Amino acid sequence: MSTSNFSYAQPNRLILCKIHLISLSVATKTPQVISSNTPAEASLIPHSD
Repeated sequence: MSTSNFSYAQPNRLILCKIHLISLSVATKTPQVISSNTPAEASLIPHSD
C-alpha cells in the first residue's frame, strides 16, 4: 500500500539506529552495546566477561 512511505522510512530508521548506537557506544565507552538486543538492556545489565 504505502511502498513510497516504507522506502522513505526504512533508511531513516537505519541511520537513526546507527547514530543512536554510536552515541551510546561513545557515551559508555563499550562496543558491547551494539551487540546487545536493545541499548536499554545493555545499559542496565552490567557486562562481565
